[in-house]
Order: sequence, then structure tokens, then C-alpha cells
Amino acid sequence: MSTPSTPSLSHADAARLWMSSRDNPMVVTAVLPLDAALDLATLRALLDERLAVRPRFRALIELPRLPWHRPRWREDPAFSIERHVERIALPPGSTEADLARAVSELASLPISLDRPPWRAWIIDGAGSASVLVVRVHHAIADGMALLGVLFSVSDEGAGTQPPSPSPLPPRPRASLPPASELLRGAATLAHLLTQRADSSGLLLGSLCPRKRVAWSRPVALEPVRRAAHAADAHVNDVILAALAGALRSALGPGRARRTRSVHALVPVALSHAPGDLGNQFASVFVELPLHADSPVERLSRVRESARLARESAGLSLGRTLVDLLGTLGGVAHQAGVRLLSRKASLVASNVPGPPVPLHLGGRAITALRFAAPSPGSIALSASVASYAGELSLTLLADAHLRIAPDVLASLFVDELDGLVSLLAPEQEPS
Repeated sequence: MSTPSTPSLSHADAARLWMSSRDNPMVVTAVLPLDAALDLATLRALLDERLAVRPRFRALIELPRLPWHRPRWREDPAFSIERHVERIALPPGSTEADLARAVSELASLPISLDRPPWRAWIIDGAGSASVLVVRVHHAIADGMALLGVLFSVSDEGAGTQPPSPSPLPPRPRASLPPASELLRGAATLAHLLTQRADSSGLLLGSLCPRKRVAWSRPVALEPVRRAAHAADAHVNDVILAALAGALRSALGPGRARRTRSVHALVPVALSHAPGDLGNQFASVFVELPLHADSPVERLSRVRESARLARESAGLSLGRTLVDLLGTLGGVAHQAGVRLLSRKASLVASNVPGPPVPLHLGGRAITALRFAAPSPGSIALSASVASYAGELSLTLLADAHLRIAPDVLASLFVDELDGLVSLLAPEQEPS
């Protein structure tokens, strides 16, 4: 039994903890380049004052003794910011590619539960400015909640207060969704189980703990919005169509035409109370038409697939399934995740960041890059984040992925440029 001083994780947060595995740890990696150098002592002081005041960032996750009980939050009596924040010095003259390799090494590290499950590093050596890398276990928060955390850590949001003054997060309601929703969720689950497994052939061999991180150059956001409007589509539809085109180019048209079953698992944010942490999103399966020759046809098919996914499965059902799986305990949940993850080839996220630049310790944050994790057997995560009028793609790939992630990131920009040129020719992305 949990007590008010040791509240249980919510069903959704417990689900993200159970999803973690040696080969696919459920950890969000954020890469935040700055416009000047930031020393370790200043960073530690800033994060101690602005981040560690949030209870979840000072709390351990205590695993249950019985499989049907949920894990619990427990305040870490030995919490020290020095155990969480470190500095990495790259060799002088290091390049952006060297930085990506260093981030890849960090993204391959497991997050230990012997301390609150987050880490941060300031990386120097790739140019004259510093780069902040932060890794946070998905059980603490989802991408949208972490955006709120980023704002509160920035100079602009430093005066904002954590959502609750209590020493630990309030105890979540233990009730399951209503029986009618569980029945509908079970029906949706049964339907998903009848779908064929994806056959993209993206992975060579099996998953491994080593990950590779890459990111694209930034692209102006407004022309992409205009292109989406011209096609009566969402921005995320354009992004998914560009991803489909990039995968098609990377695999080669011949192989792509023979690949008829490729789906993206697309997280869709649900409502968040301001300042709330935790996981508040559902996921839908969207087909990526790699076999379609025309970029406009790929966009049309993605738009229709996304619409049907939202309407037929229902976002509440996606959340209900996560809540249901979150009650099953680690072993049963992991088996369910492995089974469902075979229905998708990648995770595709779209995180809308702040429209104006933020600062940390007087240094401007010049880009926002999120590398989201993948559940089960999925080997590739593609995360697009918008920030200060631009968007960029960050890829987190298994080391055994058939396609080099830096190549895929470059192809994505080419496809996005092509779609904007076709749909909004008077507006070229910069």
C-alpha cells in the first residue's frame, strides 16, 4: 500500500517505466545549443534553483515487491545536484559530427534508478559555445510537460513556481477508466492485434543498447504552415509525408515500392494543466505510403490515414489502453508493448516549442532538439520540434538501423523543401 508520503506513479507514468528495456530505455534526450560558453558551477546553481525545486526531480522511483502494485515516488534523502550535472570537454577543434557522436554516447547510457532518473551535461569543445544535454526518464514527464519545465528553467520563466508546494507529487487517483471505455479499448486492442506486423526492413539484426543521434538543419516554420494550409492538411501531416519521402529515398524506390506496411506511432498530446508533469498523451498508428511515387500523393495518403486513425481509434482509446496496460505490472506490460510495437516501424513526434528564443544564464538557447524514445522493438524515433520560428528534426536510432540517421535527417529536409516548393512555391524554406 502506498501512503501520502510515498505516492504511487499514475497508470500512464508506470506504463512508461515498464516500457523501458536495456535496448530501448524510455528516456527523453534534449540537446540545447547555447550562443556562448556556460561554466559547470553556474549550470549547477541554475538547475538546483530552478529544476530541482520540482518534487519529481528530487524523487526516487521505488519498485514494488508485488507485480500488480505500482511503483512509488520517494524523496531522495541524499539528493545532490553534483550527482546529476556534469561537464564533458571535447578535444579542441571538435566538429558538429563529433558533438553528435558525444550525444549518441550519452543517449546510449542507461538511467539508473538509484537516484532521481535524470541527468544533465554541459558539453564544451565543439566551437566557442556550450551545448546543454539533458536526459529525463519518460516516467517523470512527457514531451509537452518537459517544454513547461524548459520554460521554468529559462531566464524568462525563472520566476514561475512549481505547480504544487507539496514535498512530492499528489497521489494519483487509483481508479481505472470507466468500464465502457475499457471495453472499447479492449476492442481497439483486439483490432490492432489483427493488423499485420510492419515489414519496413529498417533494422539489420536485432536491437542493441547503442544509439545514434542526428539532427537536421533548421527550416523556417511559416512556409511549412502555408504548405499545409494549401493542401488542407495539418503541419504534422506535411512532416509525416516528408518522413515517408525521406525513408523512401533512403531505402531506394524499388525496395520502397515493395514495402506496403510501414506505420508511424504518433503521440498526440492531451490537455495538460499548466505546470503539470506526468504523461498526458495518446498514440495513433499512421500509415506511411513509401510505395507512392508522388510527394503530393504521399501527403494526401498520410492526411487521410491520420484522419482515420484519430476518428476510428479515438484519442481517448489510446490513453485508455495505456492506463489499462499500466495496471498489469512489468512483465505483462512489456509483453504487450513488444506485441504492439511490431505494428509500427518508427515513432514520429511533433513538439511545438516556444515561438521566441529563451535564455539560460544570460546565454541564448539557439535550437531545441528532442530525441524521444521508442517502445518495444521499434528502432527509430523521429522528433520534430519548432522553436523561435523554425523547426528541425532530431533522430534517435538503434545502432543496427539500416539507414544512417544523419543521411535520413538530410533527406527529410530535402523532402520538406520539395513539398513546400510544390504547395507554396512563392514561399521557399530558408
